[in-house]
Amino acid sequence: MGHLLQENGYHTAVVGKWHLGLNWVKKETSEALFDGNNKWAATRTNIDYSKSVTSGAREAGFDYSYVIPSSLDIMPYYYLENNQPVDGGDGFTEGKQQSVHGRGVFWRAGEMSPSFVHEEVLATFTEKATSYITSRSDSGQPFFLYLPLSAPHTPWLPTDSLNGSSNAGTYGDFVQQVDRSVGQILAVVDDLGISDNTIVIVTSDNGADWNEQDKENFDHLANGELRGRKADIWEAGHRIPFVARWPGNIPSGTRSDALISLTDLMATLANLLGTDLDENMGEDSMDMLPILLGESTASSNRKAIVHHSLDGMFAVRKGDWKLKIGRAHV
Repeated sequence: MGHLLQENGYHTAVVGKWHLGLNWVKKETSEALFDGNNKWAATRTNIDYSKSVTSGAREAGFDYSYVIPSSLDIMPYYYLENNQPVDGGDGFTEGKQQSVHGRGVFWRAGEMSPSFVHEEVLATFTEKATSYITSRSDSGQPFFLYLPLSAPHTPWLPTDSLNGSSNAGTYGDFVQQVDRSVGQILAVVDDLGISDNTIVIVTSDNGADWNEQDKENFDHLANGELRGRKADIWEAGHRIPFVARWPGNIPSGTRSDALISLTDLMATLANLLGTDLDENMGEDSMDMLPILLGESTASSNRKAIVHHSLDGMFAVRKGDWKLKIGRAHV
């Protein structure tokens, strides 16, 4: 999407959780990048944090980037601004464990920038996002901001002012902080007077990590009445909120039962830009602009959506039906 927008005159930015791979520069070229070449189990790396990554957000079509490499519970813990690690000192965190620090308060041990503070990441991304919007609002060039927030993914770290505010535990409090961040960004868009010419989409990449014990402890359904939770193949793992605002174009307060996918953003942007996608671009992307504008109740050419779970299970969704395909155990 970044390249598509750049080619059509947009200034593009990503602020937040990158999680799409980075080509780090090694200290010792003959050695593995991670201990045992396994990032998930590593605590020390062979990364040269004084050097820019050789492939990252910039190469993916973003003019400006301020990101963390992965989720906030996966090392290494560094900000990268325009592919360059920020404050590349030799720090380390022992991590935190839920068994000691509470449900959702978890991150793996590993290398960390000396100035990196887990509790401040969400606020930092919010500030960077609002600063970017402000700086581009009167540039005369259209802009696009991709903002994959670090929250409410683990670690759940709500600010002290929100602790206990939701009656749904630490997770609920952290979700409220996400809501606050979104509100701050919307307020900046409104204050700058660019609301009518700005499309804002708020969505998620999966359902909430809310287990049966959480439901019992807090009498709260983070995924509503849907079966399952994040990472599984059931509805709660995949059916997510999708909220869009575009004053004067998207009718306020409307709802749709149309079957869409986040992959549809590519074709939708192409339509908005008045351009066609190449044959090998976004093959599984369907234009949902008519749905957003209230002109249609179904995605054009939508045949099915394929889902996948963390443990390797597949499902195929078509209309009101979903076929769950189990794995053979050998």
